[in-house]
Amino acid sequence: MPSNTNARRTGRGKAVSGRFLNQETRKRHQDEQRSSTMESDQEDEEDQLSSDSDSDSEFKIPASPKRVPSKQKKQPSKRRRFGDASEVTVDSSSQLLEQVSELEERSGLYDNILEARPDMDAFVKDWVQQYTQDQSSALQDLINFVIRCTGCRMAVTKDAFESEDLTVDALQELQEELAKLEVHEYPITSKAAVHKHFKPNLVRFFQVLIESCQHDILYDETLISTLQSWLITMSSSVYRPFRHTSTVIALKIMTSLCQLADNVHKELSTMTRQFRAEENKRGGARNSNKLQLLRKRLQAVSQKQHALVEHIQDFFASLFAHRVRDVESVIRSECLRELGQWLVVFPSHFADNDHFRYLGWSLNDPMAGPRSESLKMISKVFKVETVGNRMESFLTRFMDRLVEMAMYDVDLNTRVHAIVLCHQIFEQHPGWISPEHQASLVSLLQSAQPRIRKAIAPWIKTSIEKDLFLPSVEQVEGALSTLSVGSTTNVGGHALRTPATHASPAVKRPWVAFKSIAAYLASRIDGGDDDESAMDDDNDNDTDARDQWALNPKNTALIFNSVDALWSHVHHLPDYQALADFLTRDHSNDSNSDAIDAYQLTEKEETILVHVFTECLRLLTKKKKDEAQVEIQRNDISNHLVQSLPKLLSKYRGDTCRLIQLVQVPPLMNVNVYLEMRIEDSYKELLQQLCVIYTTMTHPELLKQCALAIQHLTKTTFMSDVSQPIINELQFEVIGQLRDACQGKDLYTARFSRDDTHAVTIAVKRLDHLIGMADICDTMDNELQGASSATAMIHSLVDRASLGYEDEADLARSSFAISFHYLVWRTSQVVDGEPIDNTVKLLTDQRDWLMEKCLEFVKQAADVTPLPEIRRLAFGILVDIYSLFSEHVFTASELKSLCMTCPHATQSDFVLFVKHEVNDDECTSEARADLLITYARALMSGVLAMEQGTLLFDQWDEHTTDDVKIPVKALVEELSTALPGNPTTTELVCRLYLEVLQKSFATHVNAGPRSMDKTLALTRLMCSTFKLADEKHQQDALKVPQTVVADRIHADGIDYCLQRAADASTEEDLAIALKFFRSLSLFAKLITRVRDVGKIRKHMQLCLEQHHLTPSEGDKAWKSYYEYIKVLDEPLKQQGYRYDATRTDA
Repeated sequence: MPSNTNARRTGRGKAVSGRFLNQETRKRHQDEQRSSTMESDQEDEEDQLSSDSDSDSEFKIPASPKRVPSKQKKQPSKRRRFGDASEVTVDSSSQLLEQVSELEERSGLYDNILEARPDMDAFVKDWVQQYTQDQSSALQDLINFVIRCTGCRMAVTKDAFESEDLTVDALQELQEELAKLEVHEYPITSKAAVHKHFKPNLVRFFQVLIESCQHDILYDETLISTLQSWLITMSSSVYRPFRHTSTVIALKIMTSLCQLADNVHKELSTMTRQFRAEENKRGGARNSNKLQLLRKRLQAVSQKQHALVEHIQDFFASLFAHRVRDVESVIRSECLRELGQWLVVFPSHFADNDHFRYLGWSLNDPMAGPRSESLKMISKVFKVETVGNRMESFLTRFMDRLVEMAMYDVDLNTRVHAIVLCHQIFEQHPGWISPEHQASLVSLLQSAQPRIRKAIAPWIKTSIEKDLFLPSVEQVEGALSTLSVGSTTNVGGHALRTPATHASPAVKRPWVAFKSIAAYLASRIDGGDDDESAMDDDNDNDTDARDQWALNPKNTALIFNSVDALWSHVHHLPDYQALADFLTRDHSNDSNSDAIDAYQLTEKEETILVHVFTECLRLLTKKKKDEAQVEIQRNDISNHLVQSLPKLLSKYRGDTCRLIQLVQVPPLMNVNVYLEMRIEDSYKELLQQLCVIYTTMTHPELLKQCALAIQHLTKTTFMSDVSQPIINELQFEVIGQLRDACQGKDLYTARFSRDDTHAVTIAVKRLDHLIGMADICDTMDNELQGASSATAMIHSLVDRASLGYEDEADLARSSFAISFHYLVWRTSQVVDGEPIDNTVKLLTDQRDWLMEKCLEFVKQAADVTPLPEIRRLAFGILVDIYSLFSEHVFTASELKSLCMTCPHATQSDFVLFVKHEVNDDECTSEARADLLITYARALMSGVLAMEQGTLLFDQWDEHTTDDVKIPVKALVEELSTALPGNPTTTELVCRLYLEVLQKSFATHVNAGPRSMDKTLALTRLMCSTFKLADEKHQQDALKVPQTVVADRIHADGIDYCLQRAADASTEEDLAIALKFFRSLSLFAKLITRVRDVGKIRKHMQLCLEQHHLTPSEGDKAWKSYYEYIKVLDEPLKQQGYRYDATRTDA
């Protein structure tokens, strides 16, 4: 550019941007109202873009044909697609603008930027060479390159660029034309493959450009001034691609300038010291020539610094200060991200409260993206020691807000970043955070979110180490040092001192660490008396009153979650061997093993460590990618537990709280180690210990976990010679306990006392868990010395459940469970080919009796008043019985007589029962979820006909709560496995889905704009059935039969929709009826075969003619119809076809 234009260009930014000011202000007010209702759950840039505006989903819609004549469309190049979603042109005959040709595109900067690994140094070198030869031409290319990067294939002509007035007119005209277009996806936000490397390459280009020009061109008052003028102007545009792209470029240029300015600042400081040192020399020591040279160099560097700082201030005041308050959250995030860079690379200029405040203000941004970005930048800057020390007033001012974000922010990422920042501040400056805030942050360890717990874990680790671990280590060291000095004894009335004979033992740091963790958790758990009195080992009650806190699920969850969160931060936690040894140590007060109090555990701490021990083993044996390594770890753990676990079980016998945790350890072991180590006696000892616990303890959870442990140890066949006698003995003992509890009682009519109820319930529960893991049917049927068999007693208890005693709910549940398990084991005997003469009769009699009882409970006869939960249990057992005795179980011909199907009358009873229960106000959400899961299981197993599924989907349509969503989603996933290659099942499912949609549509849809929401949500759920089915199979023959979907969903749906439209008496009713096409549009995406599309279109045409309906494209009522046709015709368009409505052949 000629030199006489330099002065004009320096002020061009202000002149041009003023023309856009009012438009931008109006646009900002409009967008602020829309953006106030938006939420963002992701911190990355792409998710911010998708959440900023609902219109972003329309970016892929090309510009309107009315504005982009076909004659201006370019043919696709081999390199990328022109005219795609990120390419726009304007229909302008202006002499100030021109369209970029494809030839110019391929030879320009833009096309090179799209490369994966462009030679950026070469591109910049070519441009700099062009600049030295012709400034005006080079700058014009650079500015047009910036415009092209916005996705606009227009350029400013040479005349318009060189004239200040014409430049203003060109930008004004270009913006007016672009503002008419719909918002589209542009290169720096595009997810297209061609733009994958665009943004990083664009940023890199300008960084290299500034670096290459840092010695001379940067200070010629032309390059930077021109870039400032155009970028500041474009950043003020209401057209988002202009504003966003120019802002990104300007911010990156400013970052490069900050790096240069910081280097110049350091150079200036060094030269200033040299100059003053030389100037302070006296006499002959002073070198005048050197002093003169330093003065000139100092003046030159000062001028450079002044110029750079001036450019930075201009960018900051004219661009950053406005864009950091932009209506688009992604632009605000870009500004905050670069501000963090400036604070790091140029702290001498930016590290003050005048610039920190922008980060503080952004903490209250309505969108999650800028809030999260601000926290990340504060955290990044705070790590720089020289900058972090200057942030005290800023951080103390905003500390309340930081803690509030850490505690309550709706965005999970933002909460995590806030917690991390608070921990950084706490580590370096604990006094900046008040004790109240510290207590609030520590309470996050109890959060239900795993990421929140893991984020606060470093803080917890720091607190434990500082307040508990290090002081305890010092205490142990002091105690050990006194023991090593020597001891004093009394002999004959005289005190004699015995000298130390060995060095002081090392501190057992893992023990101290475990005690510190236990002490910390004990302080966080309410309840539990630290009474040091020993527990009564002979006490068979559930637990001592002081340990009831350990049975609270909230407290156990706190312990387990704490271990999980601290797992990667406390390196002592995986040391299960040290923890096992620590627990086997005697921690009672009268222990004389040693006198080190720092190793001593209170009762509460010891119970906590037992929980920690179990959770550590669970984490160590948790499934991971490297299964081989996990198996090796499991074997090592098992080798150690072979010795330590029996000791722990023996030590804590009679302690329910601790035994509940310890009996969960055997399932984590590899039983093969007993055989490999040839220690069958140890295996026998452990199994006998578990059996003793099972027959002597009474807590339900302990019985359940102990049964699982016994089942795990006995499932291996190679130890059956050792285990089978023990299990046989256990069977007789458990059944004997049941006989003892029921002896002398009329189990059906007797009124049980509280002790009787407890004794019978525990005995039945033991039998329930036992029959769940072993076949004890023959033992149950045995009658001993004239006494009733266990089977008969269970029958009597099932009959007793019809009386509905509220304190006997557990007894009734276990009795029903035993009866059903008895059926399962007898069925297994028959199917496995054992003698079937007597077994089949026993099986049939037991089945028919149990079904009769369950049907009485479900129908609730006049003389039957069971508890509601027992009625629901009876319904579930009936469903399981019909599933168990279905045709696919009994394949042998002689067993076909056992097969049965659910009669239609019984199915109707089931439906009426479920309807009554789910609509009962006393039915809890958990009970409703269990009931609907059972109902879904009945549909999936074929117990209920597919048309009965309307009840389940009706519940989804009415409630859409978690207790309804879970069973419905389970049904959808199960149905997806039955559809591929199965036209019959597909037709049943399609009929069901259409019936449900019609009912939902008739119930909810009206003239309201959001009335279709529930029906569309239901439609999306149904479509997922077909999508999941097709994803599992690649072969067309195994996919969902599209012909059936076309006939039963589309054709029948069209009939329903157009019939309603024909019956409409008003325009409003017509518009409501045609909304059903919105649901069909979602199903249309499943149709990919041209033949099926033609069939549907033909059927549509016939129906329109039959009902005398004529679609009108300009009528809003028919908008849903045309959207359906557009989606339906997509397969035709992809294969180069179009539907010809004039043809009469099929």
